[in-house]
Amino acid sequence: HKKIIPDSKRSKESQHLFLFPSILSISQYNKDHENSAPLILTGQSSDVQQAKAYRSLRNNESQLLYATHSKIFQDRNNFKSITIIDEYSPLYQTYQDPRYNIITVLQKMREIYNI
Repeated sequence: HKKIIPDSKRSKESQHLFLFPSILSISQYNKDHENSAPLILTGQSSDVQQAKAYRSLRNNESQLLYATHSKIFQDRNNFKSITIIDEYSPLYQTYQDPRYNIITVLQKMREIYNI
């Protein structure tokens, strides 16, 4: 796993984003980490699911968000750490316009938003 934001910034009030290359990888990771209770957002999440998840994050009701890369452009909330699962996956590179590599985008967001 590649950590974009170090563990030293983590606290009980902070929120943590785990970024996954696919829905399948979220399912596999979640099976191995059953003690956590994350919010899960993917490109297939409905508008209602997304609104509930972002409200829960804004109200500090949830601290963990498991998401696929399309969700990083949404509400950033109060993320203190971002962990990229399987950072070498080719699924982090988009081939449709606009073309981008999600790892590069996250590093730039870290600079811009000082997270």
